[in-house]
Amino acid sequence: MKRIQKLYDNQSVPEIKYIDIQTQLEKARSMEAIARKNLSDSRLTAPFSGIIGKKSAESGENVLPGQPVYTLLKIEDVKIKVSVPEKEIADILKNQQTQVEIPALHDASYEGMTEERGVVADPISHSYTVRVRVHNPASELLPGMVCKVSVATDNSKEAMFIVPSQCVQTSADKQFVWCIVNGQAVRRSVETGKFTPHGVEILSGLQGGEEIVTEGYQSLYDGATLKIL
Repeated sequence: MKRIQKLYDNQSVPEIKYIDIQTQLEKARSMEAIARKNLSDSRLTAPFSGIIGKKSAESGENVLPGQPVYTLLKIEDVKIKVSVPEKEIADILKNQQTQVEIPALHDASYEGMTEERGVVADPISHSYTVRVRVHNPASELLPGMVCKVSVATDNSKEAMFIVPSQCVQTSADKQFVWCIVNGQAVRRSVETGKFTPHGVEILSGLQGGEEIVTEGYQSLYDGATLKIL
């Protein structure tokens, strides 16, 4: 273009030739800009340092704009998701100390702190989601691991009994168990407390000495005749 420009200034090149060269120059500049954009789009740069947790595309594969290619994980600090029953959620506060045990790491224990407390209950389990942050400098805690979380609270109400959690049923926002009285099923409303490794606490509704149904309770009704096996 510089060579043609000098010739055009000396009136050695017709104007139609000069305009044609200008058009070719603009076209070349556009193609070069597209090539630079394609080159830039061929390189993925992570926004932070981390570990690749999942690879969703292979080299040479065509991908659409916005399609995930890698899942990048940053696990120096991890969040543990805990479901807390509605009867216990009032005792869970933000920045509360917790103790976390990981069975997969030979019951290794970590100290954590409550960071988030959900405000919407699960419609089926009536539990709230609480997230606990745990410092993980050695990257031993991995996404998907199962853990046990203990939180010290000031709840002074003591449990009367502990029964297997599957025995407690829910109907119309009320909890109950099936008791066996004179060979028949009797529905008893109960107030539950915390979940423990051995079952769920019963705060009220049982007197002691009752027999409760632990299996086959799905189709029971008041007065149903029971055969204990």
